[in-house]
Amino acid sequence: MSGPDQESRTHLADRPGCDEDLRAEAWVAWRDDLIADGRSVDDAMYWLDVAFVQPCPEDT
Repeated sequence: MSGPDQESRTHLADRPGCDEDLRAEAWVAWRDDLIADGRSVDDAMYWLDVAFVQPCPEDT
């Protein structure tokens, strides 16, 4: 398997919950791709907000 190790992937996945500006920028880029592909933006936004983004580990 190539790519970051598990610790690095976990750190990267935590970042959107810790950095609101980063999360907003990622959403804009992803939203544009979803729209271009004709996919549901509402379902993706729900997934991002509820299922993916967790509270910042430093806040828990």
